[in-house]
Amino acid sequence: MFGSIRTNLHRWHYTLADGPQPGIQQGQFRHTQAGQLLRARQTARAGHATVPAWVCEAEPQTGAIRVTDEPAMLPADAAQSDLCPTICLACSDAEETDDENPVADKEEEGTQHGSVASVRAAKAAAFRHAALGPEGAPPVPDPRLLEWAIPETCKPERRVCLAYSTNKDVRLTYLAQAWREPRSFTTRYATLLAGLSAQQRRARLAKVAEAIAHPAIPEAERHHLYVHIHHGHWQGTLKCTGDRRYCATCLQETGDRHEEHAMHVSHDCPTARAVWAAVADTWESATTEPLDVNDPTLTVLGLRPQPPDGALGRDKAKYHAREPAWRLLHAVTLLRLHQARTRAHMAYHDPKGPREPRQTKPKHILRAIRQRCAHMICYEHAKAVHSTRAEPRTGPRQGAWYTFHKHWLATGVASMARGGRPRLHLLAAAPPVSHAAPGSTHIRVGVALTPAKGKRPTASAWALEAHDVEPDGTPTERLRASGAIATAATHPAHGRVTVAKRHTWQVAMQVAASRALLYAAQLRRKGRRVTISLPSATTARDLQPTRPGETRPRTSHRDIASNNSCKLQQLGTHVTINVDTAITPQRLQHAAGAAALSGDLQMQVSVPGRAMHAIPFWDELRTWDPGD
Repeated sequence: MFGSIRTNLHRWHYTLADGPQPGIQQGQFRHTQAGQLLRARQTARAGHATVPAWVCEAEPQTGAIRVTDEPAMLPADAAQSDLCPTICLACSDAEETDDENPVADKEEEGTQHGSVASVRAAKAAAFRHAALGPEGAPPVPDPRLLEWAIPETCKPERRVCLAYSTNKDVRLTYLAQAWREPRSFTTRYATLLAGLSAQQRRARLAKVAEAIAHPAIPEAERHHLYVHIHHGHWQGTLKCTGDRRYCATCLQETGDRHEEHAMHVSHDCPTARAVWAAVADTWESATTEPLDVNDPTLTVLGLRPQPPDGALGRDKAKYHAREPAWRLLHAVTLLRLHQARTRAHMAYHDPKGPREPRQTKPKHILRAIRQRCAHMICYEHAKAVHSTRAEPRTGPRQGAWYTFHKHWLATGVASMARGGRPRLHLLAAAPPVSHAAPGSTHIRVGVALTPAKGKRPTASAWALEAHDVEPDGTPTERLRASGAIATAATHPAHGRVTVAKRHTWQVAMQVAASRALLYAAQLRRKGRRVTISLPSATTARDLQPTRPGETRPRTSHRDIASNNSCKLQQLGTHVTINVDTAITPQRLQHAAGAAALSGDLQMQVSVPGRAMHAIPFWDELRTWDPGD
């Protein structure tokens, strides 16, 4: 291949050795040595001494050029004339030919002679080109070919075209020129950036800058976050002397002398560790996202681990949807830790003598965090309600209420209580739950309801898992099962297995309860006690028999609930229904979501140590446990 390329280039050896040969090109405007402006009518060929051209007239004050119909001859040697850079005002060169006469254009019939518009139109028709500079002077540069660079900051270097630049680009350029990396990231926070490449360091600084400017952070917490990141607090060895430079909490409780810098107050102090442990537990219980509070990148900078590269799109969407709630929780926690530190410091260094500080224990800090977060969620709810009432109606998946539901309700951070007020789930006392008795089987259920999108219709599915409770209370996995739900709206051809007219949340819950009761009946034949945990109090209420004179609304799940209630009464008191309003385990949610997307109407049953097998819905007499 290299030999063929070399042979092909050898033919052009002498041509390339001569270098570029400037010549006359068709359509060029050139100044002759006699001071005449000509426009070439064709490209100069080898052996030609001259090329035909048109004589042009130029306005010295404006640089406008009019091509006349007077012929002339232009020397073919480009060294005998000077190029006149021009710009076309009225048409492109492709629209002109050698035969057209630029001056012979006649005005349209009906044009009013003598008006300003007619004069301008006539001049524009004649002077269709303009010189970019006077003769002998360099041409005015084209702004589309000029650019400047915005220097690299925590963001990579960017280039701006002059023709399309705005005032914002100019402002960002001056800001980037004056930008310096915060000194705190090279001193106090140097360990948080150690071992990173230049690109990774820049990316982390960009994430921190974006995090502290998040709109979900209140102004008081935002101001403290700015000071916290740049380490502007009056504390530590560089700003205090004597015992004042040490952590007052550690001095009072353990007597240890730890420098009271930002890393210690926010991460290393025993009080901070206890607070962050409680915050991580409540965050995981509310959102099913685990947090590593031993990493100072999380506690000090507030950067959660990113989803892996191979994560599903819905997992990444959930991660970004939880970002406002995490920004609020992190900023409020840092401020409350600093306020508790200040109270402890003032109490320990009181001029009248050390005294017991107030509201500095982890329980006091956590209560203050919960109160502040609950207040801000009520504020976000009020904003969403006001926007919904005052602004024009928006389309689907748009608007302030959709955003509020996406970031605060759908993530599990909060829910709507009675009276239309939001209720915070973080740092809240868990509702009383009756745990399964030792020696029994505990069944938990979960459902998924995916709305219609594009050509994909609405779908729902259920999932359950069963655990045997050992005498010491340790659960041992017994079985997992999942399956899609068929309704008349989406499965009209499957009349035998349809359970309702349409997909709703309560329909899915009742179907999940029916599958749990089916498996409970199989376990009861073996003499085992069963506890079924339902995540919905409404579903558990519908399973109870109606009292005399009680009427229930006719809903799409009424018939399923009635059958489940009869089945529960037949099983007797050895099958207990438990309402567990805690967050459904993520594995159950994923199993139900996968079943809803697959649309498989068969029950997928999995037993530890055995292969998964499918059971049709109508085969209810078949035992689910393969080992039984």
